[in-house]
Amino acid sequence: MSITRPVGEQLTFKSAKTGDHVLDTYLEAVERGSRTLADIVDELVNSSGDLRTDIFAFREAPVVNNVRTGILQARVGTYVDANAGWANISSANFATFVTDCQTAKSQAVTAKTAAETAETNAETAETNAETARDLAQDWAEKTNGVVTGSSYSAKHWATTGTVATVSSAIANVNTVAGSITNVNTVAGKQAQITLLGTSDAVADMNTLATSDVVSDMNTLGTSDVVSDMNTLGTADVVSDMNTLGTSSNVSNMNTLAGISSNITTVAGISSAVTTTANNTSAIQAAPAHASTASTQAGIATTKAQEAAASASSASGAVNTAINNLTTVYDPIGASVAMAIALGG
Repeated sequence: MSITRPVGEQLTFKSAKTGDHVLDTYLEAVERGSRTLADIVDELVNSSGDLRTDIFAFREAPVVNNVRTGILQARVGTYVDANAGWANISSANFATFVTDCQTAKSQAVTAKTAAETAETNAETAETNAETARDLAQDWAEKTNGVVTGSSYSAKHWATTGTVATVSSAIANVNTVAGSITNVNTVAGKQAQITLLGTSDAVADMNTLATSDVVSDMNTLGTSDVVSDMNTLGTADVVSDMNTLGTSSNVSNMNTLAGISSNITTVAGISSAVTTTANNTSAIQAAPAHASTASTQAGIATTKAQEAAASASSASGAVNTAINNLTTVYDPIGASVAMAIALGG
């Protein structure tokens, strides 16, 4: 069975945009050179129908006589020759664009250089900062030696020498600070304190510091004793004590201190002493009377001895008489006679 096949010239391509076209004429108008439409499409689109980006290339036109033209060139396709297929792309603003790009590049290079310099400076500053930090730490707390030269850290001075002494005694410092008024008052007595600092005064204070003296001073601190000392502080009493304080009176008082027990005994018989004082003349005459009395006592002793001898003789006579009476009279009569004889 025969089939009728129309040729290209007999077919019409109807375009909604450009109108009617003879198909052969329309397709031939798309062809370039000896290349078919399919060949051209294969160079533009891959097998997936996506536009090939690898066939497009752009560059600035090569330098001529050491002068950059600032002309943009483009080519489409794959070439063995690096300089083949390039076509200039003309644009009124492109040269300005390239100039701006070059300026921007120059500025970018300058910025890069500045950034690198800043980085170097930053690294140097970091090193200096670390050095300063380490040095600051040494100035603050290094205690195992000097920081530089002959200078030590703050912690060294804070933990050694007078500062450490003050730190360990801070409680006392605070106490003194709370009594600063009294301290100032004492400071106004420097002359008197200087006098107390002499060796004699120090020796006296050492004596006063013994337990016995301290006990005595505690006793002196009672209200009664303070009242008595106030009395002793009057002008008259002070005058009297000045009188007693002479060397001769002190010597006499030292003598009296050695016979204090006798003085106490005499004080206990003060009335008898007073009576004795009132009979001074009789006491003064007593030695003479004592001599006379001694003589008289000797005489009395002799007489007493004679009386004793007489009494002995009388006693013998009485005994003889009693015996005689006992013989002559009855016992009762003898007893009465004996009683009469004995003075009964």
